This record gives sequence, structure tokens and C-alpha cells, in this order.
Amino acid sequence: MSTIPIGILLKPTSRNRPAAEQVAQLARDRGWAVTSIGAATVSARVSPEQFRRDFGVEPQPLAPRPPGGRDFGRPGGYAAPESLPTPSELEPYVESIAITPPATRLGP
Repeated sequence: MSTIPIGILLKPTSRNRPAAEQVAQLARDRGWAVTSIGAATVSARVSPEQFRRDFGVEPQPLAPRPPGGRDFGRPGGYAAPESLPTPSELEPYVESIAITPPATRLGP
């Protein structure tokens, strides 16, 4: 089963280690797999089922793109509305939540 990478952008007042750790713990409490904690963001991965349940929208699969004339292609991934609804317990800390887009492999 594939998971969906999400980026959680912290509010400016929450861009400190204690607040970021609190957001990470709240995310873990929801069943999200926290993958990193940064100065302004927390990254996590969620299953498609969890995504639908927590955000109320269907994640749209993105097919991989093969290499082309300008780049080396892109792995598959997911898309959804630009900003997802923030669960109520995260609202005091979080500015926005979005799916992290798949990387584009750059070429010459």
C-alpha cells in the first residue's frame, strides 16, 4: 500500500522546537507517520484511507512521467486541493497542510 506525503506548515508563532514537537506528537496521535521535523514544517505520510478520513477529499493519483527532452521524468504521487482542512487540534499551531508533490528529476 502506498502512502501520501504531506507537509504541515507551522504558523510563525509555532516555528520553534517545542511547538513543532507538539505538532508531531498530535500528528502521531492521529496515526500519521511523521518523517521529519524542521524549523517551519513537519512532514508526514498517511495512507489513502486515513487521508480521506482526515481531510474529507479523495487523493488523486498522479501517474509517473517518463523522461523527456528537458528532464529525467517524475515518479508517481498524489494531488489534492492546494490546502487541506486542518484538524481542529492542530489549528493553534498550523498555517496549512498540503500534499508534497512528487519530485521532478532534472536533466541537462
